[in-house]
Amino acid sequence: MDPDHPWRKAMDLWPEHVCLFDTTDSQLDSHISQRADYPERLCGVWRRLRGYGTEKQAVMSFATYERKHWVSPEAVKRFLSRLAARLSTIKDADERRKFKLALERLKKVWFTYSKERADRADKLRTFLPEKVESRHHTTLPIETLLDPTLPFYTIENLMWVPSSADWCAEASLVDKSEPWHVDWLTCPEQHPYNTVYVPCNAHVPFFLPANSTVEVLGPQIVPDSSLEPADIDSSWDRAFRAADEDEEMEEGEVAEDDADSTATMDLNQDSAGDTPVDPQDAAAEAALILLFAESSPPSMSGVVAEI
Repeated sequence: MDPDHPWRKAMDLWPEHVCLFDTTDSQLDSHISQRADYPERLCGVWRRLRGYGTEKQAVMSFATYERKHWVSPEAVKRFLSRLAARLSTIKDADERRKFKLALERLKKVWFTYSKERADRADKLRTFLPEKVESRHHTTLPIETLLDPTLPFYTIENLMWVPSSADWCAEASLVDKSEPWHVDWLTCPEQHPYNTVYVPCNAHVPFFLPANSTVEVLGPQIVPDSSLEPADIDSSWDRAFRAADEDEEMEEGEVAEDDADSTATMDLNQDSAGDTPVDPQDAAAEAALILLFAESSPPSMSGVVAEI
């Protein structure tokens, strides 16, 4: 497939490994038996939905993408009907013939794609229950099925209508404005896993696309407003807050050192700048001190404060 296709671009953003179960030893091209244990079968599902393997094996991944970018057949049919109505208004015979050929070609492309898309959707619909449902005891917790690196299967098709003939460009715009169409890969700081699950479970890793780091992405994550303060783990942001606090501490120490240096410099300047006092200045200073002492209230201890 064209590397500029939005589905392929999305695949390039996925992180190498998952967050909630282990795939480090998973062989991307190995055969997984139907009798394999549940963790291994789950790795197989992850591998297929992520588009690894041959073009045939990547079909499930592409079908998942299509489900989240589902162009309504009714909308396309209405568009084709308008084109057919326009054909009847063309007077020039040569132009009318070219328009008719183009319309027939367009219809053929759409009907072929629509049928293939429906077939992929049917395969995906039967693939997931068969592969994910466990018929025996498993040691993996149920939340592994909600791993953010596992492209989720939407309950319903996510509809959209392209506003131009360039569907790929239109899909990319949708992925940015409505990031759930592409599993929040375009703005992972808004992924429910990062805003809901991570703040309540500080032991789990962040969901980081291939081009992200926790130092850059972490400060952008804000816990969801639906969370109760008691449910949020106070250490959930330690991975990136610790670095910020260390930096602030270092800046504070530098500021204190600068202040001490400035004070020392002032003292040194005062010491080095001592010069004989003019007798007239000394007399004026003594007069001011005496005036201040006479106008000040007496000390509670009976001792006159020296100035």
